[in-house]
Amino acid sequence: MGRKVMYGLAAAAAVVLVLFATTGFPPIGRGTEGTIDGARRYSAGQLTDKDVVLGDPAAQQFLQSDVFDRLMKNDDARKALSDPNLRTALNDAGLAAALAKPEIAAAIADPGLSRMFNDAQLAAAIADPSLSRALADVELAKKITDASLRRDIQEAALAAKKMQEASLAAKRAQDASLARALDDASLQHALRNPALVSALQDDAFAQALRKLAVAGAFSEAALVSALSRHDFRSAMADVALRNRLASTDLQAALRQPGFSAALQSRLFQAELSRR
Repeated sequence: MGRKVMYGLAAAAAVVLVLFATTGFPPIGRGTEGTIDGARRYSAGQLTDKDVVLGDPAAQQFLQSDVFDRLMKNDDARKALSDPNLRTALNDAGLAAALAKPEIAAAIADPGLSRMFNDAQLAAAIADPSLSRALADVELAKKITDASLRRDIQEAALAAKKMQEASLAAKRAQDASLARALDDASLQHALRNPALVSALQDDAFAQALRKLAVAGAFSEAALVSALSRHDFRSAMADVALRNRLASTDLQAALRQPGFSAALQSRLFQAELSRR
């Protein structure tokens, strides 16, 4: 009898499975949503090859690190990375590495630089190779930002009297950086840019630009190039966001070689979207 009952139950189960396969399985009733959602959240939190562009091993390592864990727990860092323009800009690993330098992050936070990030023409003038190369020379950058070099170049362009020319020749002999600048036609052209000339009359901007130069920002090709990009300028136009770049946890994350690739992963995006 026991075997007959067992065979009967097996046959009934087979009939039910065939019926469900034909008509579809019934919907899951109420009360199980929490369990399923929890399972989905757990599954979403697992790192897969699709989470990282090209399965970058450095990015995978970063996403599984304590640095990433601390980053996601830091409100300032999360607010900064929630800005879509900043995330787009930080896809450039060279830019991320430049912003990971505390002295550069601190210099960028200066409110006096807001003018540069809000004025595309001014940003383009500063990103011009001739000027950015000059700003990479700290001593020359100091001269440019206190307007003395600009005056000397204007004098050179307009000089008509022999005494003025002699005065410039004496300055040239005493100052190697000035001599180089006076011989550099492209730099002279950059320093006649109306947007730059106007901005350098603003002491707050001039001093902030000097601070950025002293921090070595203009030796960072990726950072100089970013000045010409709308995404970076739009993000940096927000002074509060620029201040958040100095967050200890964000600085540590930016120094990780896999950060930029990890930023594009579904896992990173999912973690940022959680509150």
